[in-house]
Amino acid sequence: MGDPTRKAALFDALATTGKALSNGKRLELLDLLAQGERSVDALAKAAGLGLTTASAHLQTLKQAGLVTTRRDGVRIHYRLAGDDVAALYALLQRVAHTHLAAADQARAAYLTGHTHLGPVPDDAGRDVYAPRLAADPKPTRQDADAPWHPVPG
Repeated sequence: MGDPTRKAALFDALATTGKALSNGKRLELLDLLAQGERSVDALAKAAGLGLTTASAHLQTLKQAGLVTTRRDGVRIHYRLAGDDVAALYALLQRVAHTHLAAADQARAAYLTGHTHLGPVPDDAGRDVYAPRLAADPKPTRQDADAPWHPVPG
């Protein structure tokens, strides 16, 4: 059913988006852009990146169609390409938070600033060595529903 070459081309095109999302710093840049348009300089500073590195990451996001640019004199400003990109980013966060314990633990650690390494019981009750929230090892339902977006600092 269908041409295998065209099918492969379709999935390769979709993979371009996946590859653009497969870097933590690019996700951080998307998070910053979800808060509003910013210049390359501002994005680099906020993400703790050099200008060249930030520009390279932004170009990857642009080539994947996730961000667009606007020139203002010599400055280039980036923004999300649309509400669907913001929705994709939010969905990625929700899926990772729901299905990946390490992402959930990293989120809790980031939002509270309190972690320690130590034995944590897994679903079968066995102790495993993993980071966890020091104050409250079991997230509440309210924590699970909280947005993942970092608080602007």
